[in-house]
Amino acid sequence: MKIFKTSLLAAFTALSLVAASGATAGVIFTPGNHPQADEENIIFNGPNTIEGPAMTVTGLTDHSDVLVAFTSPINLITPSNGQAGVTGAGTDSFTDLSVYLLAGGTFGDLIFNLHLAEGNEGTATITAFLEGGGTASYALAVGNGDNFLTIVADDGDRLTKVSISSNVGLDDGRQFRISDIQGAHPVPVPSAFWLLITGLMMMVVLRGRRRLSYPLSLTA
Repeated sequence: MKIFKTSLLAAFTALSLVAASGATAGVIFTPGNHPQADEENIIFNGPNTIEGPAMTVTGLTDHSDVLVAFTSPINLITPSNGQAGVTGAGTDSFTDLSVYLLAGGTFGDLIFNLHLAEGNEGTATITAFLEGGGTASYALAVGNGDNFLTIVADDGDRLTKVSISSNVGLDDGRQFRISDIQGAHPVPVPSAFWLLITGLMMMVVLRGRRRLSYPLSLTA
């Protein structure tokens, strides 16, 4: 009987730890800001990004130069430089937001901080989409101040998208961070892009000159 009670207590403790961290198959949800080893900031209003107003705006990772998309049913804007984040255009709050790599690919984790549009507390349902087609969900209590959440893929799984659906209006999502990006192509460096364009233009000019240097001979 003593062994049975000890085993039961151990099982209950393990289940309590899982519930506290929000672990589900393939995904671990942990309230708070918990950066991973190769965490990158997502920077807004940088080169090649979409600032809005638009239903899809983008930010750029600060090391791998990969575009990250933020999509909502309403128009969004990225109102300032740096990591400030995403908000509704004008005075609009938003309730739904999806985050994914613009050019496709997968990632290992995502961190964000939600801020309420009004003082009413509520719940945001967070859904993580996995590379194999599965999903995992978590109910995040959203109150005044910071509401950080860290989402980490586990057991060899990979994230393809994270969706946020709140039952109260959100003023913004900010301090987005991402890690372990795979399968996405970085944005070309502007200087290298223009060097390529210049080279192609020079080739066209040279070919035109060669044609002019060999005029057609007319025979009577």
